[in-house]
Amino acid sequence: MNLRLPRFLALSLATLTVAIGSAWAAPRRADAQESRPPAAAETQIDAAARGVLDLAEARLDRVEVLRLGQVIGFARRAHRGQGRDGGEPAMLHALRVTRSLLEARATQPVPFEAIAAAVLHDVVEDTDTRLESIRRAFGSRIAGHVADVTLDPIEQFDGDKEARNRAYYERFARSPRGSHLIKLHDRLDNIRDMRGWSIAGRLGYLASTRRWVVAAIGAHQPDLAARLEAEVAGIETRIEAEWRAAAKLTIPELVAKARAASGERSVPFERGALLAIVSGFEMTEVERRLGVARASVEAARAGATPVARPRAGFIEQLREQVRRTRGRAARRGRR
Repeated sequence: MNLRLPRFLALSLATLTVAIGSAWAAPRRADAQESRPPAAAETQIDAAARGVLDLAEARLDRVEVLRLGQVIGFARRAHRGQGRDGGEPAMLHALRVTRSLLEARATQPVPFEAIAAAVLHDVVEDTDTRLESIRRAFGSRIAGHVADVTLDPIEQFDGDKEARNRAYYERFARSPRGSHLIKLHDRLDNIRDMRGWSIAGRLGYLASTRRWVVAAIGAHQPDLAARLEAEVAGIETRIEAEWRAAAKLTIPELVAKARAASGERSVPFERGALLAIVSGFEMTEVERRLGVARASVEAARAGATPVARPRAGFIEQLREQVRRTRGRAARRGRR
């Protein structure tokens, strides 16, 4: 018998479960802080969780909505205090992936167990929570999907990432479609949000996505692999255009860009920003380096330390970096 709870009761119970964080569920990391995360982060997670549950009401039955609320509470406690590149709470990524699967359910079959596992997809890999805890709390089907999308510990391969990836993706390729859907939407969210990454770092991650994820999914789910490949190719095109544009800048233009970014004309600012720009760093990294330089300049003005000057040969080294960057861009343009 499929129990149908009243709408207001199902959503109220699910929201309450999320709010209290399922205190009975996921164990905390041993090194987790006991203090609550910043209020702003909690507010963001609250809003995202409510949005997921609102959408779930249109895609799932009432009992599934209630269960999803319990899963969100479990994951929220496990990820408490964890952040991602760019500083956002890790839980927001889990909720975005879950929302994507709920949206996909409007046009294709997506099992509830895969949607629930999407909330938990990083819990075993990134926290001290054991897979057995998920199995006891939510059953073997949800736990099975979580196991499918969890990388093996790198320590099992003596730090050899290549060997770890090969073993994992060979196994993952044989996983059910539900697990492939989780991995697809997880990787889509990751490649769309590479804030703070260098150009080289972003291109490397996209190449890794194509080599491992697209290939593994494509072995049995070519439609999902084609979608991921198209997204990867589109982002690569945008990044390469950005790279070529940066490589066309002359040394004086780079200097002007550095000065505009820093609002200063001092040598340390110019040097730090130029190095960041020609190395392909994002503006967040430029700003970080400028912050360090600003502190040194302020100390110098206070008489604490002299302002650093470019070392001998710096301009020649900088020109060589620009030459190499232009060479990489030109080679990419010919491909």
